[in-house]
Amino acid sequence: GQVVGTIVEQREDVGEPAVDVTVALGLLKKRSRFETFVEKAVELGVRRIVPLHTQRAEPESVREERLRNVMVAAMKQCRRSRLPDLAAPQSPEALLAASEAAIGLVCHAGDDAVPIRRAVDEAGPASSALVLVGPEGGFAPSEVDAAVAAGCTPVSLGPRRLRAETAGLAALQAVVGSTGGRSGGES
Repeated sequence: GQVVGTIVEQREDVGEPAVDVTVALGLLKKRSRFETFVEKAVELGVRRIVPLHTQRAEPESVREERLRNVMVAAMKQCRRSRLPDLAAPQSPEALLAASEAAIGLVCHAGDDAVPIRRAVDEAGPASSALVLVGPEGGFAPSEVDAAVAAGCTPVSLGPRRLRAETAGLAALQAVVGSTGGRSGGES
């Protein structure tokens, strides 16, 4: 038996946001919390996840195979057409040096931080964004300074103190939501 078919429609990037968002999150004390972040970030539309070795992060290893399995399951569940990238753990400095993102945001509770939605709106339309989120306890001041020196805007996620994984998800949704959500296919 031979099966013959005709392609009647072709869709690219079904379920993908209009902006490619990289979220770099400091490694967390509990692997399960990082896994939860990864799962929910994929569901919300992240394009790339970067585990960060920061001054305050736990130096625990990342179980790449486990995280990739979590990512595949989340991608299937929310009907995305692309599996996000999972980068090797790295320092914020290395990430910033290699980043080509149009918008850079560093989540920071300091007085110089602006509301994230305002920062995204003021930056205007962009094809890519990098969001840096510290581990428990946030980034060290020198890490925030380095991010700002590299062109990142310090942003606030609101008046409440959030867990690191929640902050990463809130920041991701703020960026994806401000760009209109999905670009292709069904909503």
